[in-house]
Amino acid sequence: MTIRHLSPEIISLIHHVELNESGWWKKAIGQVIKGVLWKSQKPLSQAELRIGLKREVGIQLPDEVLLRQIEILSSQNCLTRMPNQSYKLTEATNQALTAAYHKACSEQELCRSAFLTSCTNHCPDLPSEKVWSEFSKALLNAVRVAGANLFHLIAGGNLEQEGDWLAPFLRPFPPEHTTGLRKTLSEFFAPANQACRNQVLRLMSAHFFAEASQLRPETLAVIESARKTHTIKVILDTNFLFSVLGLHDNPADDSVVSLVDIAKRNERHLKIKFYVLPGTLDEAQRTLSSQLHLVERIRTTVAMANVAVTQPLPSIAKKFFDAAKRSSGLTAETFFRPYIDDLRTILRDKGIHVLETPQHIYAQRQDVIDDVLSEQERETEEIPTHRRKGYDRLLHDAVLWHVVTDRRADNASTPFEVEYWAVSIDWRLIAFDRKKRTSNLSKLPAVLYPSNLVQFIQFWVPRSPDLEESLVDSLQLPLFFQSFDPEDEKATIKVLEAISRFENVTDFPESTLKVILANKALRTRLRGADASNDEIFTLVREELLAEHQTTVNSLHDTKGTLARTEAHLMDERISREQSQRLLADTNLQLDETNRKAAQIETDLAEALRTATNAEERAAKLEEKSLKQEQQLSAKDTFLRKLLFFIFFAAIPIVLGGVLGWHTHSFIQNIITDPTKTWGVWTITGAALILPLALACSVAPYYISKHPSLNNWWLARLLSVGKLILAAPLITAVTGSFQGGVWDGIKNLAGL
Repeated sequence: MTIRHLSPEIISLIHHVELNESGWWKKAIGQVIKGVLWKSQKPLSQAELRIGLKREVGIQLPDEVLLRQIEILSSQNCLTRMPNQSYKLTEATNQALTAAYHKACSEQELCRSAFLTSCTNHCPDLPSEKVWSEFSKALLNAVRVAGANLFHLIAGGNLEQEGDWLAPFLRPFPPEHTTGLRKTLSEFFAPANQACRNQVLRLMSAHFFAEASQLRPETLAVIESARKTHTIKVILDTNFLFSVLGLHDNPADDSVVSLVDIAKRNERHLKIKFYVLPGTLDEAQRTLSSQLHLVERIRTTVAMANVAVTQPLPSIAKKFFDAAKRSSGLTAETFFRPYIDDLRTILRDKGIHVLETPQHIYAQRQDVIDDVLSEQERETEEIPTHRRKGYDRLLHDAVLWHVVTDRRADNASTPFEVEYWAVSIDWRLIAFDRKKRTSNLSKLPAVLYPSNLVQFIQFWVPRSPDLEESLVDSLQLPLFFQSFDPEDEKATIKVLEAISRFENVTDFPESTLKVILANKALRTRLRGADASNDEIFTLVREELLAEHQTTVNSLHDTKGTLARTEAHLMDERISREQSQRLLADTNLQLDETNRKAAQIETDLAEALRTATNAEERAAKLEEKSLKQEQQLSAKDTFLRKLLFFIFFAAIPIVLGGVLGWHTHSFIQNIITDPTKTWGVWTITGAALILPLALACSVAPYYISKHPSLNNWWLARLLSVGKLILAAPLITAVTGSFQGGVWDGIKNLAGL
């Protein structure tokens, strides 16, 4: 059978496919992560780990892939998660890596010393250091060119099979030294020289890691002609838009950013265009409007925003309050309105365009409606009410899936032939796609998680020269590839078997092999993506089953508790009935007591009212008595004053009248009859009356000076008494004088 020699590009593809299919790359990336942590000698966060991998080995892992590797290493007790969300090596792993590093460094030095000694022995005329330098370069080239085929040299030690690198190494040296150099190489690759053997195997592992991570630019250029589509059109789901806009917190946000970033960086290798459906745009605007109405009435002070972000609010609403913390006075209307009114423009600026589709036609298609109803029935059976999607959301998901599949060729069986893909962070939509592929016997997914699409796109990103240079550096090898373990050997044998198989198959030209291997490589990535989905579905299913079992056990325990509680409640019910009867009797007694108390209270109120009336009557009587006393006092005062008046006013008036009369008679007699002698009565009356009249005139004045009689009205009464006393005297005197004068005149006139 004719054996053909495969081109380096075909061998590179075989390495890439077999190393990924066998799972060798996942094991190797775990070892590299441990090496990065060991070199840092301090805890690193997930972001710092990603930067360290980029710096040390030139690869950029999606966050989900890195996190998955971290979880695997944690389950193997290699990593410890710190409280600040960083990771460090466990002490046992750190000690093991330190010991392995020192061992590898010792082997490197031993390998170099053995080569220099052998070269000096067999080629004494050549500078051994220069030969070692040239050999190191040739060995690196041999690893790059031969790859897994170099294992034949390790296993058999036949240098003649490696003419593609051996001749270039011998060419710079004089021909007479060829035999000595070959002996030196034979001793270097001898099975007994374990230190040098381990060094070569580490170089092979480093080369394997580079081949499994990304393809060379030359290999990608060779398979470029097999690709029928040079542009990938990705239709985005609603939640993906919110991640792009930074409007919610989702574990997949970093994957979304990675996808957008790699799409921009990979434009010259593979054009990626992002689209949204009109229905997706409408759904996003409805969601934003509902979030606006949820928070628009809240007065957004900085203090309020600080409190709000800690509350169980939707993540979109929390994004608003997070912005309000940094911008005092920010309103919900100001924050949300641009996204609601100009979402199409904002997305266009981010390179996302609207894929115009007849939404109303899809909404009326029977196959779409059947899918929606089927999903509604499934969610009714499996998902709690508060987490179920409504008809509109299920219709949106079904339309999205059918739009993607309708734009694919019916006979598309390889990723090279597919132009349209959907990407979503909604696992229910991804599960719907998986179920549809199962029923349609389709091998290619229509809906991918962002990190899986990143892995798919990275197939077209060539590895940089720095990747191999950093991996095969003599100082890096002990750090990342300590030993060649059974898994490495199994992967090597698998690669060699694949190379041998394709070398012996002459029916396929190399152009066909390129397409077959490239398709296999892409399918491997998609299967890996689908496998990760399956793992998540399995975990979710197991979690649901565990939750279901927990619920069943809880229900069983609850039933027992309810039975015991029911018996206890029955006893309590009997006790409660007895207590109720006792309470009823007590209530009757209490009612009677209350009635009596009410009667007593009524009687007390009546007594109080009676006492109040009696008090009022007593007050009236006291007032009446006071008035009577006042009246008696006034009467007594009046009587006293009357007596004073009688004795000090009336008597003087009478005496004044008598005096007036006597005076009148006396004067009249004098005037009318001057010769008439006075009588004894007249003289006696005048002698008695005149002093008494004088006393009566003076007495009121002294009486008015007495304190008890010093009243205004009494003073006036006494004044009146004086007038009354003076009046008759004046009248008597005046009248008598006038009468006497008149009578005298008449007598003189002889009338």
